[in-house]
Amino acid sequence: MTEESFFEPNDVTIVTETNQGKDIEVLNIQETQIVDDRLILICENRSKRKRTIVFPKEQEEFLYIDYYYHSPTTNEEIQIRLHLEEMQTGQGEPIKIKVG
Repeated sequence: MTEESFFEPNDVTIVTETNQGKDIEVLNIQETQIVDDRLILICENRSKRKRTIVFPKEQEEFLYIDYYYHSPTTNEEIQIRLHLEEMQTGQGEPIKIKVG
């Protein structure tokens, strides 16, 4: 299974490649926060479920992001760490992330 994330000004798109094809989740960024030197994106998916993306502290290397959500069946908080594979810089270019 391969997972990629693309960051745009108002949205985050997560594409998961499985044996059955691609699963695409588009998250609308509702709010941004800085907490303990970490950038936090509070997002909402198309089903209006809350998703949170947390970047590393400012002084840490940018090698991963953490993705949080609540399980729809148990309401347990789930964390997924997405490891950075490639970062593109420049106007309008996405940041590409893959699960490590």
